[in-house]
Amino acid sequence: MHFFIRLLVKRLNKGESSRTENEAKIGKDGKSKISINLTVKMPEVLEKLKLLGFELLSENETTLTGRITIEKIVQLVEIEQVALVFPDLE
Repeated sequence: MHFFIRLLVKRLNKGESSRTENEAKIGKDGKSKISINLTVKMPEVLEKLKLLGFELLSENETTLTGRITIEKIVQLVEIEQVALVFPDLE
């Protein structure tokens, strides 16, 4: 998990509401554009992501890029097939 994402998850798990400077770099309007590396891409995994509100923008063999509500990232990283989550800092 990318350092910025790890700190975000840690803050949200503690129930802290203050956003950090780094979070401002990975989120806009309550959503974050992220890339997800999957261990395996299966319809069941894509459905789990969709249920979390993940908006798919592009994909290749095992990497998905899209947007998700910042607060939902905590649940996203708990999906077994999610190997790596990193922010799109463009």
